[in-house]
Amino acid sequence: MMRHLFTFIPLWFRTFGEEEKGTELVEYALVLGLVTAASVMALSSLGSSVSESYSNVANLFSEVIH
Repeated sequence: MMRHLFTFIPLWFRTFGEEEKGTELVEYALVLGLVTAASVMALSSLGSSVSESYSNVANLFSEVIH
């Protein structure tokens, strides 16, 4: 019985680390998804104001040239 226990414990520690790799992958995927969603929301809300700013600058340049 003890011999079986001594062979099981090292095997358990080796497989325990391998199971963690899958968990880390899921965590990284969730973080990547959250960062992507936040980026899309920020860019969509800033998109119209940035476009308006470029239009204003373009109008100023066209007024200076003409």
